[in-house]
Amino acid sequence: MHQPVAFITNSTQQPESIVIVGGGTAGWMWNIPLTSRVGNGYVYSSQFCSPEEAETELRQHLNVSDETPARHLTMPVGRLQKHWHNNCVAIGLAQGFIEPLEATALMLVQYGIYQLSSRLGEPVTTISRSQYNKEMKRMFDGIRDYIVAHYYLNTRTDTPYWQACRHDIRVPANLSLLVNAWDGPGEFEEALDSIDEQLVYLTPSWYCILAGMGRFKSDAVNLPDPDTAAGIQQYLTSTVAKHFRGRLYPLS
Repeated sequence: MHQPVAFITNSTQQPESIVIVGGGTAGWMWNIPLTSRVGNGYVYSSQFCSPEEAETELRQHLNVSDETPARHLTMPVGRLQKHWHNNCVAIGLAQGFIEPLEATALMLVQYGIYQLSSRLGEPVTTISRSQYNKEMKRMFDGIRDYIVAHYYLNTRTDTPYWQACRHDIRVPANLSLLVNAWDGPGEFEEALDSIDEQLVYLTPSWYCILAGMGRFKSDAVNLPDPDTAAGIQQYLTSTVAKHFRGRLYPLS
């Protein structure tokens, strides 16, 4: 079970318009700069780390003293089977929660309101309720697949947690289909097309996460020559420097 511990720290500079996410020993950490403070947290697995160990790791990562209070939170994850039942409609946290690795909570609220409002201009029927429930289920499950991909595709070997994410995690059927098509002789685009109506993240996002995790076929073709690759590296580095005030990250 994943659960978070969080700290509020003081803002010491003009906030940057980025959220920084990194891996910890047994989960992932976030850093969200705001105008008056900085939100920090660690979503960790209670199977691999105690609350006290998680708090200590985050304190050391942030260089925060023991005087700064920590907030230990619960994070029930899942969704309703029926988001619209009879005359009751669940929106937002009432309908479910997915851990915020992709910050999708507000989008799900907006999407739920949009789907509901588009059906209120006509008589409400069993069919309209069923269509609403089907669409919200698709959104939650599609986001879940992409979140799980972050864990399943990781390449870390330094802690038991990250190794377990690769070998012991329950992989959703659609994610398994896409990864097998990416790794194997099948056509990845055909696999995407076959589940197009169930996908939430579009084709570029899947290329980004699979390639971004360094998952390439051993017989990959059409790779750029060294000079072209160097040019791409230079362009990306200069773009990051321009838009993120010199905060550079290695691309390999």
